[in-house]
Amino acid sequence: MNSFVTWFFIAWGILLIWTNLRQPRKGWQIWVGILFLLFALGMNITTHHKQANPLPAGVSSGKAVVQLALKQSKLSYEPKIATQFGNTDLNDTDQVKVKVNPRTKRYVFNYRFHQKKIPVYAVYSKVPAGGANAYLIPVKKSSKIASIMTDSKTASRQIKTKSTKNYSYEDLTTWMPTNAFTGTDFPHQKDSGDYSIVYK
Repeated sequence: MNSFVTWFFIAWGILLIWTNLRQPRKGWQIWVGILFLLFALGMNITTHHKQANPLPAGVSSGKAVVQLALKQSKLSYEPKIATQFGNTDLNDTDQVKVKVNPRTKRYVFNYRFHQKKIPVYAVYSKVPAGGANAYLIPVKKSSKIASIMTDSKTASRQIKTKSTKNYSYEDLTTWMPTNAFTGTDFPHQKDSGDYSIVYK
């Protein structure tokens, strides 16, 4: 559709300019033709920019995001911590939120970290003291980072959406994989400012 509109404006722009150069009638039509060409050029640049920086599709369900986060981040600790702090309602589906990208309706966001944009999944888990931990899981398997943990306020400066898929701690316990994160499989961990990074 964008390609058709672009060529439509290009054709009209060239036609207006060419017609008025051959038989000058109304000078304003030349300027309209030039504006058409500039508009078409702008659309073409925007389209190429979007194609050059696409978001990967990622997994197709919130459950799959949670399962990945349980394998690669300290999200696996959250049900046990909640129990230790006296949380008796482990079926409350307001405890864990997988963020949904409002533009793509999927679960991937671009997150700028250490001067690079990283496609990530974002999982927020409430903490007893208030607020929430945010677990950012790189989408690309080739990433050297397994997970990035920060607080929800820091993450939400870039993860700007109110759309979520909500789950409970009981869901996490049910979906806990046999190779859930314990730290032993990912011994290289580092704190950097507001972030705690787990490397593969």
